[in-house]
Amino acid sequence: MTERRYITPALDARLDAMLEDFEHRKPGAVPLRGQQRFRQDAYRRFELKDALTPGSNATAHPIKSDDSTDETAASEFEVYDPYGKHRGRAKDAYSSPHDDGSKGLARYNPLTQQWEIVELQPAALMIKGQLKSALVAASGTFDVDNVSVMQPIGGLITDTDPASSSFTITNRSFDGDDNAWVYALWDEAARAWVAFDIPCPA
Repeated sequence: MTERRYITPALDARLDAMLEDFEHRKPGAVPLRGQQRFRQDAYRRFELKDALTPGSNATAHPIKSDDSTDETAASEFEVYDPYGKHRGRAKDAYSSPHDDGSKGLARYNPLTQQWEIVELQPAALMIKGQLKSALVAASGTFDVDNVSVMQPIGGLITDTDPASSSFTITNRSFDGDDNAWVYALWDEAARAWVAFDIPCPA
């Protein structure tokens, strides 16, 4: 193989180093020579500005090194959920203390040229709340308040303000006393909370 030369061996080496450095600085790029290195600038921590549904994309704010969120318009970028694994809450969707957007980590994929979600705060899958009035066994829906997340750890309620006094649950022929605790699971297909237990008495 013929060795590449420019003007002098020294200039050849310098230009090669500049080219490698340029390639190395691209988000997610692999250096031209040597072993693959972890690229800090190929990853971004973020907080969702908009709500995210599984398999879609949403606008996000970057999280800075001091853990604060950069909310300037110029810093916004799109994050993608290519495998349909994540559901996320938009920032300021609800009142404090539930006004944080879902936070996560995205990695730049040079093949798709997209920031793809690696990790995201999980969406709540199991909650409990209290009946606002006595419930007679029937299908349909009813409201609860004093809602809290049971599973998973760190789960965020993404569809309704957790502080709402009208948190809607789908019934499955349960009855219950006023103020009885209701346990419900998230039904992804129906995009609704479905009661699975109402211990009685309250």
